[in-house]
Amino acid sequence: RSTALPTETALKTTDSFLAIAAELLLINEETGRGGSRLAQTYPNAAHFAAGAGFDVEDLEAFYNGKLTFRQDQDVFIEDFPTRNFRDAPSAQQGDPLSATVAPPAAPVVQARTASEQNYTRNVVELIPYAFLRGEGTSEFTVEIPSFVGQSIQDTTVGRQNRLILVLHGLTFKGYNGKYIPELRG
Repeated sequence: RSTALPTETALKTTDSFLAIAAELLLINEETGRGGSRLAQTYPNAAHFAAGAGFDVEDLEAFYNGKLTFRQDQDVFIEDFPTRNFRDAPSAQQGDPLSATVAPPAAPVVQARTASEQNYTRNVVELIPYAFLRGEGTSEFTVEIPSFVGQSIQDTTVGRQNRLILVLHGLTFKGYNGKYIPELRG
């Protein structure tokens, strides 16, 4: 894609970025309202509405795939298991997440309906690091298993499911060399 979404940051051609960690997230959002919903760390049935023309369980394919990173023609990360990015805290597994629950002798409380965002469990260190050059072609690819009847895209008009790769690292302003610059203290 040649243009960045409103929630994305494009790397300038004169800069480089050293990605030391990454997150792979899923989101279902309204077209034209990027950033309006919380990205999910697993296919959360409370976030991905049933009956929207796709099967929520089929979204697990994204966490059973492989991630590859290429910079120009060089492959730096190949067949990295995307299962490493999946995180469904135990409090969110098994129970209907949108149900109202009442603990004994306590007022009624609403169960969580969004992924817990703690920025430690689903953030995965990339080894080797991914070095992106602004003037080069950086390509991340996620290959997922496919099967007959697979349904992963929301068919509701004005809504879409998206896979999001968030990179954590350092931006080197004004450096677009082929190699990671030497860091000095």
